[in-house]
Amino acid sequence: MDTIFRRIIPRIAISRHKTNHSVAGITTKLYEPHRFIGNPPNQARIFESNMADELIIVNLDLDSISIETFAELVSDVSSEIFMPLSVGGGIDTLEKASVFFEIGIEKIVVERGLINNGKEVNRIANRFGSQSIVASCTYWGSATTAIPESLARRGVIEIKDLPRRIIEMQEFGIGEIMINDASRDGTRMGSNLDALNMTLENTSLPVIDSCGFGKTKHIVESFEAGSSAVAIGTYFAFVDQSFMQLRNQLANHGIRVRLK
Repeated sequence: MDTIFRRIIPRIAISRHKTNHSVAGITTKLYEPHRFIGNPPNQARIFESNMADELIIVNLDLDSISIETFAELVSDVSSEIFMPLSVGGGIDTLEKASVFFEIGIEKIVVERGLINNGKEVNRIANRFGSQSIVASCTYWGSATTAIPESLARRGVIEIKDLPRRIIEMQEFGIGEIMINDASRDGTRMGSNLDALNMTLENTSLPVIDSCGFGKTKHIVESFEAGSSAVAIGTYFAFVDQSFMQLRNQLANHGIRVRLK
């Protein structure tokens, strides 16, 4: 019998507004800003009131949002909520990670740090524990179109290279893996189950499935395939449904989720 609760994790991506220069939450499509959706602390309060299991905040605008500005925003969010909080975006050294752990976040999400300097990620794991690091791997799952140059520069890999990357990431003391299909980001066409199965075959660590969720059916399919959690951004911005409705629907499909 499955005794592990499956987690539903809202993901807030942030960018700086080009008109009023505020830092705000956004929806993305193919990892590019698609629509500004509001103030992150307000969003976080709403997610907590709806019983989200955790929250992930990712800085997608490293050119104009500094680590210091990002830390201030994270501190504002952390002071408003009590649920576990993970953050990512440019956190690639022990010193930077320490800033966020001192704020009180539970986990950092690292991707470029693993690509560019895995030994530094290992230092973070040795200091704060493997359970504090989510290794993110973004791949291009489309078989019909090539990786856009802007995403290739960010380190997005082809899906065929996913197993190798998953194996490599585990050498640096990580505690959890999040996979992101950039070709499905913001499309609401469902997650990439082939990639999820590839990942599960190459790790015993918990796997967070991300990108592409548009219907309850898609979330059910991911959990039934074996994901430990789903990270969802666009879905909650466009689907008129509460967390409790989603949880009840998942429970009706036999998925073990927290209901209270």
